[in-house]
Amino acid sequence: MKAFGTMISHCGNCSRKTKKEGLAKDEYYCDVFIDTPMKGVVSSDIAETLCVKHGL
Repeated sequence: MKAFGTMISHCGNCSRKTKKEGLAKDEYYCDVFIDTPMKGVVSSDIAETLCVKHGL
């Protein structure tokens, strides 16, 4: 059985992320995170726990 932490994917594996001008090489934009302090900017290593919480 996998540990809970290994079952949750990360933003780097998500098809919702988009690359926008002005973001660093390892940063992406995701509309799921728009209402967070990150203002929609995510990196590949962020866990998708917010997406899971919203059922996405």
